[in-house]
Amino acid sequence: RKSEWGRRGKRRKPLVSLMSLSEGDNGRLPEVKTAGEALALPPRLAEICTELREVPRGRDRLLRLVEMGRRLRARLQTEGGETWRETLSCEGKKVRGCASTVYVRVLPSETETGHFEIGGFSDALVSGGLLAVLCLGLSSGANASEIRALKAHVVGEESGMLEVLPSERVNGLENILTCIVEQIETLDCSSGESQEEELHGGEAKLNRKENRSVESEERERQSSVREESGETADARLLPESALYLPSTPDSVAVLLSGGVDSSVALHILKDQGRRVTAFYLKIWLEDELSHLNQCPWAEDLRFARSVSEQAGVQLEELSLQDAYRQGVVRYVVDEARKGRTPNPDVLCNSRVKFGVFLDQVGPHFQSVASGHYAQSDRNGEGGRVRLLRSRDRIKDQTYFLCSLQQRQLEKTLFPLGGLTKKEVRDFALSRGLATQFRKDSQGICFLGKLRFSDFLQAHLGTDPGPVLSRDTGEQVGEHNGLWFHTVGQRKGLGPLLRAGIVNQGPFFVCGKDRDRNALLISNRYEEEVSRWREERTVVELDSLHWVSGLGRPPLEWLHSDTAASRVNGRGEDEDGGRIEGIPVTVQLRHGAREKDHTGRLELMPGGGAVVRLDRPDQGVAPGQFVALYRRTEKADLTEAGEEEELQECVGSGVVSDRQWDRQGFTSYSLSLPVEKKNITKGFVQLT
Repeated sequence: RKSEWGRRGKRRKPLVSLMSLSEGDNGRLPEVKTAGEALALPPRLAEICTELREVPRGRDRLLRLVEMGRRLRARLQTEGGETWRETLSCEGKKVRGCASTVYVRVLPSETETGHFEIGGFSDALVSGGLLAVLCLGLSSGANASEIRALKAHVVGEESGMLEVLPSERVNGLENILTCIVEQIETLDCSSGESQEEELHGGEAKLNRKENRSVESEERERQSSVREESGETADARLLPESALYLPSTPDSVAVLLSGGVDSSVALHILKDQGRRVTAFYLKIWLEDELSHLNQCPWAEDLRFARSVSEQAGVQLEELSLQDAYRQGVVRYVVDEARKGRTPNPDVLCNSRVKFGVFLDQVGPHFQSVASGHYAQSDRNGEGGRVRLLRSRDRIKDQTYFLCSLQQRQLEKTLFPLGGLTKKEVRDFALSRGLATQFRKDSQGICFLGKLRFSDFLQAHLGTDPGPVLSRDTGEQVGEHNGLWFHTVGQRKGLGPLLRAGIVNQGPFFVCGKDRDRNALLISNRYEEEVSRWREERTVVELDSLHWVSGLGRPPLEWLHSDTAASRVNGRGEDEDGGRIEGIPVTVQLRHGAREKDHTGRLELMPGGGAVVRLDRPDQGVAPGQFVALYRRTEKADLTEAGEEEELQECVGSGVVSDRQWDRQGFTSYSLSLPVEKKNITKGFVQLT
């Protein structure tokens, strides 16, 4: 009686329901059957499901699933060579109903009669893992009848994935299984036709052979053409409707993100009478760090489709994860590992949205448009395109576009450049757009709901080290890795500090010692500005980029007492001296609370530069992108009747490692012994 009742008088559920015992059981408990036996899974698939189910933690189970997907991908890549994915997409079939791009190919087994060889790929890790379970479990291990009898929920239950996967993932597994069965049915029909041909002659068979050889030759020809043109693997996944659209004078490809800004940009262009095609780009995934376990595109895609249908335009979904990993994610991880402060959004625009996408899809359209708050015109030097700030200074996004080149700006439209955010919202409300009440995205473009610190920990793990007071040289705490912190940071330092130190704050990060893996903080960072004035007003720049494409700043921008004819593009005059004192406006980071800096730009011999700010900045960190602006002509009158001043983004630079020299230790802190611990690797590296 005690075991029947739990705490607080709540009755426990019986271990075995009385209704589950039939009259013929004579009161005996039903027999427990092993995995795969009760539900008759094929042997190899049952083994894989058991292997997954035996992993205790849900997150670890997902990682094992991801590892299976990578194993399948590596095997297919080894067998198929560089064009393995193109071959699979040509010979296989795209899975319908999946937000991810998934291709499956089913071929008759060469070693076992009545069995099949199943392969495929996906651009998402969890989807790739689910695909691998079926491919590895059914290849050369199940006949057609066994595969037809499979149910997705059974596989999910036997593998324990129903406990950790949401319903849409199980639906995706069902879609993959349906695609496999459809191809098996096609193969069965083909084998029936072959038997009929043996009875009635082989003329039709010869004709089909000729047709297949012609198709094969055409695929090889297209493949060679794409390789000669330098197309990436992502480009081979672009839909044919995007690759072969005829370019017309009014054709525009609009980047549609599912937010209110790009939705309004789409409708503005449609109202102008342009022939618009919308493109939703799937870049790097939340799904890549699969512990989130949610489809990263579902909500955005739903809004994008709704807006496209309302405007009556075609929507294409493109997968550009490979380009993003290679061009952006790898850069972010490498920079963070060095203790620098990267900005992936700047490179996302220059390398992916207006890079890979513009290179592959742009030639088939007159223009490519986005919902960025920016403006452009052709009033630059020699008729070149200028990048101008938008009318809404708070929402202006030219900082994220400061690395664009002339060839990219020449084909790019910014329909929202002359509007404020309020006017964009009002437009969406007047049209009843589905995105009219959507909040603006605040995070990094490829992370979605994932925190940047979680992303870094997944790829870099932890590397504990001391937290040192820059004022006293005393060790006041311990950090988990320099890559989690940036100069000027205040938030999140409390948990790192020892008891009794926290209440002496607020503390700010004021430097890093990479050699000793030490984080420097101070609680006088705001009070004693003059103490660190030089490191907060002098910005060292490398990797200078000029939007004009001329390798130098605009001639009319140079200081009046510097002869334009003496500029040689390397920051030197005819006598080899530096060009000093060019008036400049600087943006060090993006944000509604961030204020621009004014100062003077000095171009250094060898390509670098130094910006001397008129007032101290919160914190200048190596690796930061710095956008450079110059004032231009007056714009339209504001609501207050004052003339607004346009600003041209002339280029950008990256804060140099030389900035570290301005954030060094005090002499007594250098002699402190520091114990360095072993690095704990991130789970992505382990898998």
